[in-house]
Amino acid sequence: MSSFTDLALLLAVVAVGGLVAERLKVPLLAVYLATGIILGPAVVGALSPHEGLSSLGGLGVSLLLFSIALKLDLRTFRLLGWRALGAAVGQITVTAVVAAAIAYGLGFRGPLLPLVTCVLVMSSTVLVVKIFAEKKELESLHGQLAIAILILQDIAIVFVLVWMGGLGAHTAGAGTPSQVIQLLLGALVLVGGYLLGARGILRLMRHTVRHIELQLIVVLALAACYALAASVLGFSREVGAFIAGLAVAASPYKESVNTRLTPLRDFLLLFFFLDLGTKIPLAGMGKVAALAAALTAFALVVKPVIVLLLLVALRYSIRTAFLVALSLGTISEFSFLLAAAAIQVGVAKDDFLSLVAVVGLGTFFVAPLLLEHGEALYRWSSPMLLRLLGWREAREEMASTATSASYDVVCFGLGRYGRQLVHHLHERGKRVLGVDFDPEALRRARRLGIDHVYGDIEDEELYARLPLHASKWVVGTIRRGDVNRALLRGLKGQAYGGHVALAADDEEHASELEKLGAHVVLCPYKDGAELAAEAITDAADLRLHLGGWPVAFREIRVRSEASVVGKTIAELSLRKLTGATIIALSRGGRVLFDPFPATQIFPNDRVLLMGRGDELERAEVVFELRQGPDEAADTHFDIGRFRVAESARFIGQSLAEIEFRQRFGVTVVGIERDDQRLALPAPTEIICPGDVLVVIGLAQKVRALEEVAEMERVP
Repeated sequence: MSSFTDLALLLAVVAVGGLVAERLKVPLLAVYLATGIILGPAVVGALSPHEGLSSLGGLGVSLLLFSIALKLDLRTFRLLGWRALGAAVGQITVTAVVAAAIAYGLGFRGPLLPLVTCVLVMSSTVLVVKIFAEKKELESLHGQLAIAILILQDIAIVFVLVWMGGLGAHTAGAGTPSQVIQLLLGALVLVGGYLLGARGILRLMRHTVRHIELQLIVVLALAACYALAASVLGFSREVGAFIAGLAVAASPYKESVNTRLTPLRDFLLLFFFLDLGTKIPLAGMGKVAALAAALTAFALVVKPVIVLLLLVALRYSIRTAFLVALSLGTISEFSFLLAAAAIQVGVAKDDFLSLVAVVGLGTFFVAPLLLEHGEALYRWSSPMLLRLLGWREAREEMASTATSASYDVVCFGLGRYGRQLVHHLHERGKRVLGVDFDPEALRRARRLGIDHVYGDIEDEELYARLPLHASKWVVGTIRRGDVNRALLRGLKGQAYGGHVALAADDEEHASELEKLGAHVVLCPYKDGAELAAEAITDAADLRLHLGGWPVAFREIRVRSEASVVGKTIAELSLRKLTGATIIALSRGGRVLFDPFPATQIFPNDRVLLMGRGDELERAEVVFELRQGPDEAADTHFDIGRFRVAESARFIGQSLAEIEFRQRFGVTVVGIERDDQRLALPAPTEIICPGDVLVVIGLAQKVRALEEVAEMERVP
């Protein structure tokens, strides 16, 4: 890669290969590696090992370790329970024992034995997360369990890299005690890096909130400096980058940093795998073909079988265990890094890299295809699996709080919307049984006194254990097409004869559910889980003005004889006719924020409008406004300005992450930041120190903000 022309041609070849791979459901990492081999000295000879490739690739690997540390969330184990931690530890331990025995039988000795064991134990985090995200299964039970196992693997890989550095020192004459000391120092440095992040890095990152480019530069500098410091201290650069990631992860800016870093990281990883491919001799592949076939078979078959048996023994259902096992049937992208490091420190020869390359290409091509058709493979193999493992079938039940053999309603999904729905059904005297697999959702349900059972909607065996035949209604509150279809399949399998209500995101989804047999389709509003809990009584008209802003607010009540009654918001064309916008609607004591265009206007609805003064005057004509009686101030909307304290805990978080509306019962309609004024900020808007938040809501809710220590009301 000696000119810009070479770089352009290289990227063009990779782009074409990537487009083909996307159609074949093959991961891009395999394409990068194959491109390096084909264009390298072993085949075409158009690309040779180059210092530029090596440097860019090294930075890409460092950023990969940095981003992994940035996304480590040990709360996953707390939310999934101790069984998830046992599954992760058990997978690494049991697979390592079996892999070491097989590797020993294949002739690996000395340092190569633990190296091959590590290669076989670890699985590809990048590949699994990408496929689960595309299939929208990251929030499923098997998706979360697979991620939990991969998190522990990623933590383990850091200590393997430290151990690899110890091997390099050993070849230079250091003894075993120095390796132990190095491991201990590595652990201390990790802890120190985390503590530093909780203090110094937080202050540093605060100065970059307003400047996206500067934030990215600062993050890259941190990763590079930590990597350089680790290298000087005798560790690998990758370990230093991992520590830097932990440091930034201790700050509230990790999500925004990760979003901006991911495209650059993925681009630089291209050069690592291209450089790696140029160093793999095809002749070496031929020599290791038999060994590669055996190790590939272990990764694709033996390792998933181990995971399957382990998870079933830990009382997970066969379906969940099967899908998790299928997702771990690869080797990790770190296997190539370990192979390259082993050659660099002199404990392995070039043919070891060829061996890892063949195994990696094999698993990267086959495993995604298996995972893509995981449900079909499970349905095909389930009769045999049930015969072999049915005696261990677990039902995945936690401490069920079901207190009756019959319920009026069975509600699948106990998130915010589901819990609110159950609450209102309870108020109407209905007996409701909730179903969810999220332990945190079930803990909240238990605190609220909601009867519940633990189960996964996509587990077809769940439905036989539920009191469906005594229930008049089954409600699904999860607005996902695949989940709703799975729910309908499960009910059909039990010949359920009651009514079914399912939730949809839009009209197209709702129409599909009606065709599939749903009696009622629920269309929760975009912010349906954030409905205000307190009633707003019929109030007189009210004008809310905000000095210096180009907009004002107008609260009106719809007369029963008004011509707008019965029309939808879309039919009113209010914004087109007047320029004013409906931002909230109160009906029956509930506030609907951002109502859908399909929402109908009913008599006595309370409507909150936003616009300029002349626009609001025109809107009054449309609604045929009538003056109402005087009422208590607390029943009115009010507007207020609150300055965020420099030390506020939610500095650096977005409005969505803070859950501002749910927490305080008011809506942020503007942000004053220095000389800027942001009207109707997006949910992703980050809160900065010194921001003045302009909020609107019930007067009593606005006054309640004055008691929040992190915000101060300003005139």
